[in-house]
Amino acid sequence: MMGIGGVALCHSDAKIVIGENCLFAANVQIWAGDAHTIYDINTQEVLNRTQNKPIVIGNHCWIGTGAVFLKGAGVMNDSVVGINSVVTKMFDKSNVVVAGNPAQIKRQGINWDSKIR
Repeated sequence: MMGIGGVALCHSDAKIVIGENCLFAANVQIWAGDAHTIYDINTQEVLNRTQNKPIVIGNHCWIGTGAVFLKGAGVMNDSVVGINSVVTKMFDKSNVVVAGNPAQIKRQGINWDSKIR
């Protein structure tokens, strides 16, 4: 791990799972909750209640600079998250590159190595 910019659990039932042998570039943010309540002004109903959706980062994942993970989001084993990507959902396939805002699968069937060839 190089350096995570920020980790926010926000709720007592929030959960973040990070696998083995992951590489995090600078300024990565992991938000397992919303940190503040959003509610309907007429009914006072809470609109953003966390529903025990963990953030999951599989084994051997490379997370690019400035990437952001929101509650319930994640990537599976041997995947790469592009620079400044916002991961808003769970990607259930391994060996993918996800990138963008919101992040989408850009390439499948990849793997990565920290050694420069």
